[in-house]
Amino acid sequence: LHYHFSTFGMRTAHRLGIKTIYTIHNTYVWFTPRMWSHLKKSLKKCNHIVAVSDFAKDFFIQKTGFKNVTTINNGIDTEQIKQNLQDEGGLHNRKLYNFAPKDKIIAMVCSFSEQKYHLSLIGAMEKAFYDGACNPKNTKVIMCGPVIDKKIFSRVKGAIKKSNYSKNFLIGDPIKPTEISAFLKNIPDLVILPSLYEGGVPPLLIIEALICNVPVIMTDLDISNGPFAKYIQTVPVACPDLSTLDIKGIRKIVYSKNSPNQSMLAQKISEILTETSKYRPNLPDAALHTLSTQTMTKKYLKLIAD
Repeated sequence: LHYHFSTFGMRTAHRLGIKTIYTIHNTYVWFTPRMWSHLKKSLKKCNHIVAVSDFAKDFFIQKTGFKNVTTINNGIDTEQIKQNLQDEGGLHNRKLYNFAPKDKIIAMVCSFSEQKYHLSLIGAMEKAFYDGACNPKNTKVIMCGPVIDKKIFSRVKGAIKKSNYSKNFLIGDPIKPTEISAFLKNIPDLVILPSLYEGGVPPLLIIEALICNVPVIMTDLDISNGPFAKYIQTVPVACPDLSTLDIKGIRKIVYSKNSPNQSMLAQKISEILTETSKYRPNLPDAALHTLSTQTMTKKYLKLIAD
């Protein structure tokens, strides 16, 4: 049995002789001590514990004391993305969003939720505009994604409405999964994910942007120590020690536009938009292979066989 998040029936499975795998898909920063204690108790008889990144693995070990954790990075269907680009490549164009051909477009494509920290991008862009690092006449930000947290979505809309640069921000409709690659290829000059925390590092959206050869910025959730450091531009995380956060601490950060990394994010955005071609990842085929679902699946099958 393969578990993610829920551990329902795991101890029963052990008594019946059924082997189990538990995959850690996030850092679960919001867990209370009681929730961590319950998870530790439930996983004592688990055969294999897998983390989708070293970042998630290290955080889990720090919180639980478990040592026998294997990292198997999330994979993405690279061949399907290439096929989607051929099939759906014409579905998204700048005219659809009323963007001019020479506009500098920044995209944030993800769910509206606490962990993604949309307000930090709004604050950073306001600073970049005010300081003259970015030109408000031709720089636009589009945010697309499903609404997971209505409070966050409301705060994002409210911040845009009150902004002196409200016309520079657009909230678009969620994009169909099969069309994301076409959107990324045709619309943005830069993709940003200023997350407070993540599980899979780099996240699948960032991987898809890399495949589409779009420059990307994300918070340094152990990116700079990983194999994709030279392809992804990073800024420090808004909270340097996520283990100190509880749900109140998370909301204190993500409900504010004034992120501690605001100046660095604004500067990095300006640098990339000034010289976009320099920051295109140009991901080699070998790197693409390590990101594929085939590679991920082989690692899971090997773990099961061993």
